[in-house]
Amino acid sequence: MQGTLIFIPLQPKPGYTLAETAMLIADKVRAALEELAPTQEKVDLAVKTTVEIAQPSRVILFGSWPRGEARWDSDLDMDVPMPHSFLNSLARFTAPSGRSSKRFP
Repeated sequence: MQGTLIFIPLQPKPGYTLAETAMLIADKVRAALEELAPTQEKVDLAVKTTVEIAQPSRVILFGSWPRGEARWDSDLDMDVPMPHSFLNSLARFTAPSGRSSKRFP
């Protein structure tokens, strides 16, 4: 998972040791991540949206989801094969900075 690393100086919660405070924070972080975790409904929506937008000939799911082994921290591994004509049309887009994006191989 990529993102911004935020450093928060850890001060013990009143009445708790530093280790207990760290465990409380870890539990809260895990609970927040569990809410963001993929669910079967989110996976179905991702596949449906991909098909509606890209109209690929197929969508291939691989990894823990199709094996039935997904956990709260699992990502969604999805391959969307596209024809070269679609990839060539993507090359016309420009990057937000105004520079032309590189052509796709």
